[in-house]
Amino acid sequence: MGLMSEVAKRHNFRVLLHEKPFSGINGSGKHNNWSLGTDTGTLLFAPGKTPRENLRFMGRINGLEGKALEERIDRLLERVGMAQAADKKTGTYSRGMRQRLGIADVLMKDPDIIIMDEPTLGIDPEGVRELMWLIRDLAERDGRTILLSSHQLYQVQRVCDRMGIFVKGKMVACGTLEELGQQIGRDGTGALELSVY
Repeated sequence: MGLMSEVAKRHNFRVLLHEKPFSGINGSGKHNNWSLGTDTGTLLFAPGKTPRENLRFMGRINGLEGKALEERIDRLLERVGMAQAADKKTGTYSRGMRQRLGIADVLMKDPDIIIMDEPTLGIDPEGVRELMWLIRDLAERDGRTILLSSHQLYQVQRVCDRMGIFVKGKMVACGTLEELGQQIGRDGTGALELSVY
């Protein structure tokens, strides 16, 4: 989000969260009473360390220590389906496993809003199903807001309550799948042709 704030300053646009201007995050990751977590798909974990060690590092950065930290690590590894592989080196993980670790890493901060960029990129079909179930569960069971960026419309429509379609950086339609059809027909374009794989 800090990057979004910098881009906004340099390119003359505003970032809004819950229809309020967003100007940055303090060191704790908090801003305007919302906490944010991002999973950009850039999976940067120490390959010679275990997921537990990687999460411990992130927890300490976020002010967690001792028993509370260890309990959170155990809960998160269980939550993302990695408890059995928690003590293997991260460098041996598939992309799907690293992506799940990325979600655990984001959850270490306990954010209200999670921003995910192409979370299923390079993951096998079974891994995609599991990851999409986890994303939906984070929204439904935890009550978190998930902002998901993806070119995979089929996957997005399976887990999202609302979708936005961007063309050349401009949102041209937003809503449920049914509402999208109504918006597109109303604005005079007549049809929206999308490829779904």
